[in-house]
Amino acid sequence: MKSFLRNERGSVLVYVTMLSGVLVGMGTLAVDVSRYSTLHSQLQNAADAAALAGAHQLDNHPGSRDRARAAAHQAVRNMRDFADSDEAITISMADCAEVVVNSSCMRFLKSLPATDDEIITEDHVAAADTEARFIEVRVGGHSFEATFLGALGRDGRTSVSASAVAGNDSLVCRVPPMFLCNPSEPPGNTDPSYGLNMAGLEGRQLKIFQQGGGGIVPGNFGLLCPGDIDGDASCGAADVGMALASVQGTCQRRGFMVSKTGVDLQQVRTGINVRFDVYSPQAKDGFGDWRRQDRFYPAENVTQGGEVQGSPLSGQTRCDRQDLDADRATALGRDSCFVHGTCGGAVGNGNWDWSNYFRINHGGNGTSGWRPVGWPGSAKPTRFEVYRWEIEMNTIVQPGELISGGGGGTTEENGRPQCFRGTRPGNQYEYFPSKKRTLDLLTDRRVLPLALVNCRALGNPTGKFGFSPPEFVFAFLTEPMDDPGSSDLYVEILGPLDEESEDNLVKDVVQIYRR
Repeated sequence: MKSFLRNERGSVLVYVTMLSGVLVGMGTLAVDVSRYSTLHSQLQNAADAAALAGAHQLDNHPGSRDRARAAAHQAVRNMRDFADSDEAITISMADCAEVVVNSSCMRFLKSLPATDDEIITEDHVAAADTEARFIEVRVGGHSFEATFLGALGRDGRTSVSASAVAGNDSLVCRVPPMFLCNPSEPPGNTDPSYGLNMAGLEGRQLKIFQQGGGGIVPGNFGLLCPGDIDGDASCGAADVGMALASVQGTCQRRGFMVSKTGVDLQQVRTGINVRFDVYSPQAKDGFGDWRRQDRFYPAENVTQGGEVQGSPLSGQTRCDRQDLDADRATALGRDSCFVHGTCGGAVGNGNWDWSNYFRINHGGNGTSGWRPVGWPGSAKPTRFEVYRWEIEMNTIVQPGELISGGGGGTTEENGRPQCFRGTRPGNQYEYFPSKKRTLDLLTDRRVLPLALVNCRALGNPTGKFGFSPPEFVFAFLTEPMDDPGSSDLYVEILGPLDEESEDNLVKDVVQIYRR
């Protein structure tokens, strides 16, 4: 008996017997977990692929949701699951609001909750193509028989599902934080996608802001909050002025730009006039004076009927201009109805005194020699044609040039930049003989690419509102912006960007937001 009690042979068998059930169970569970993980990964990959494919189609244009559904469905057509049936993964076109949990469906969202911990509700669902910014894809209905649960005498059928939310932020970059109410929008228009009609606008001047005048109406402009992608940020007047002056401009969501409430005209004037080599006391930031920073360089031709005020070589921030005698210097003239106050609206009549401009600045020599396209014989040129003619023919106004007629004398203005003290590129492109409105125009600092808005269709909004511009148009600044007390801004509309150029401005940022 004592020998038996001391005998340890076979003792391991006791432990093996006790642990064998646990080891078998753990092995079975590991297989089940592995199958679950593999199946879930496959379904998650399918949900991600479908959501990303669908999000690529969300451009806020009519039919975008239908295109997104088709793209999402097509994205997973060759995927198979790791379930018991080894079946193809499919995504139902059904709306997620109408199906049960763990079923396949899709839905489109106009916004997401502030945090991932919050659930998506009906308040976030998009009701129209123009609102759809996100697509939610759910992949469900796939299951396998879990061996571990079956061994415990329970139903081993385990359902696996996955979901993903992807969005498409089409960002338009290198544009100023400004939009233009469509000057050709007809009365009673209800179509936000109405495009610019150049008939009747060619060569005419536009007075795009009237201080204190009647809110945002066709022909006027509004401001955007620089870099405000979601419409939930606030921006100061200095941010607007800086983005108006900088060569980088700002980025805006193409499908839902947001206007800035309130207008600080002094900052608008500061930003616009940098392009004319005019630097007011506000033209500075944390890096110093704008006139010494390369990203705030002026146009190559800043002829405006004035001269630099003070010494442009001084260390002061301020470097303004002041008007010269009209008999010795002149800017590109205004339309005659603006001069006489008879336009009756924002659009001029196209009649400007171009012969007087040439008489003073070019000795009357504007009817012979090389001419821009569309300027045959003695035909009246547009202000932009004259401006580019001076650059490309190296005839930018200089002091001491002979003035023809009207008493003679010589010019006093220097039309080249004098205040700027950074590195300024030269003539970056040749506009003539081509009249294509391409991205080359973005290098011209007196040309603004503006988002077009049908303000009548949007109810002439004056507060913070979102909109999707039907197109972008080029506006040529004919003169600097005056003091805020009389801050009208005069431009010539050159027309919309060509489609290829506009597409090149857009950057599609498609990404997964939730899983």
